[in-house]
This record gives sequence, C-alpha cells and structure tokens, in this order.
Amino acid sequence: MQFFTSFKPLSLGKRKWGIAAEYELVDIKDYNLPLLDEPLPASMGQYMSPHTKARAKKIKSLDAFIFVTGEYNHSLPAVLKNALDYLYVEWNNKAAGFVSYGSAGGSRAVELLRLIMDELQVADVRNQVLLSLFNDFKTIAFLNRHPCKNAD
Repeated sequence: MQFFTSFKPLSLGKRKWGIAAEYELVDIKDYNLPLLDEPLPASMGQYMSPHTKARAKKIKSLDAFIFVTGEYNHSLPAVLKNALDYLYVEWNNKAAGFVSYGSAGGSRAVELLRLIMDELQVADVRNQVLLSLFNDFKTIAFLNRHPCKNAD
C-alpha cells in the first residue's frame, strides 16, 4: 500500500506494515509542479516537462494511494487537483482511500476527489477517515504535528 499526500513536510520515510504491505510518503511539494503546463491532454500520455515525467514514473510505480487532504471552501486544495490533472494512465486501475480534515471533517473535499478518481479509473474505498479541526486536534495549528487530543 502506498501513500500519496498533500500534507506539509513529514519525515516518515519508508516503513513496513505487517508482512505484505509497504508504504511510501509521496508529497506533492517535492515535485515543484507549476499550474498545469503540459501542451497535450494527459490522456495522450505524451509528457514534455521533466517534472511531469518524474511524477509519472513515481505514480506508475505505486499500487494504491491514501490521499490525506484538507478541505478549503467546500473543496479540495487546488494544488492537489493540479497534481491529479497532470497524469492519466498512470492512475488507471489502482485503488485509493481518503483521510481528510476540516471544519466538517473534510467530507466535501473527499466527495469531489471521488468524482476525480472515477474519471482517472481509480477504484476508491467507500469508508474514509474524517478528522475535525475542532475535536481531533489540540490546536488548529495541527500541521506542527500536535498529537490528537484523544491519543492519551
């Protein structure tokens, strides 16, 4: 199982879960993607930019994704949508799950992600993890890696 995230810097590295699953943290910011700058549609698979070719290689190498995302103005972050739009066939026939956070647990961002996953031919799991900014974190500055209130 692989992780893809729009989260701020974390240093989890690569670890093993049990016997059969392994994960890797892939952070969008590591690819320095500008607003979509490919001249041809992603569905054609004819990428011109080195940053797109690097991401295509990474995404193609993964089997599944867990998207960790916030919700902003009832939507997903623009940087995540931009990153998804760069590629097409590399996403096809894979699986995805969602962890979201926001004032309503990020549920609306995940609703939109599910529509995008359908178009990218990614099978997503029905259940999701919803985290409330008000109940699941000590402060809204949780990107500073404050543990959950209920973790004690």
